[in-house]
Amino acid sequence: FEVGRWDFVFDTEGDLGTGLIKGLLESPSPVVQPVFDLKDVRMEVAGSETIRIVVATQALGRPCDLVLTTSFRPDASDPEGTMAWERFEGITLAGAELPVPDAWKRERPLEISYLDDDMLIARGNGGEPHVLLRDQGSP
Repeated sequence: FEVGRWDFVFDTEGDLGTGLIKGLLESPSPVVQPVFDLKDVRMEVAGSETIRIVVATQALGRPCDLVLTTSFRPDASDPEGTMAWERFEGITLAGAELPVPDAWKRERPLEISYLDDDMLIARGNGGEPHVLLRDQGSP
């Protein structure tokens, strides 16, 4: 992946990674909205092996980001170089590390279907696309 901030523009996968969170952003609960306000979901790539999914939130009017960290490594057995492995590494809320359920400690295949300076299309193990656009203010 290219270093920088990437904004999710289309994601159909209903997992914790992004699909469920995007659903909450699009249809916030009227009970939860006044207390816990979901603002944005983005992917931040700071190096070649670490990806952070940042869910920008506010709790009681104060910033309280939820951050899911994954590691990323190319699949050495793929001659085309489009396959990789993504592994869930941890989760923090407002900077505090949260316990990770054993069921989340897994690796999944990730196919990079398209990548240029501005757009990324990746597919998880179910084949559903994740479409991201690079934030124009990102390096």
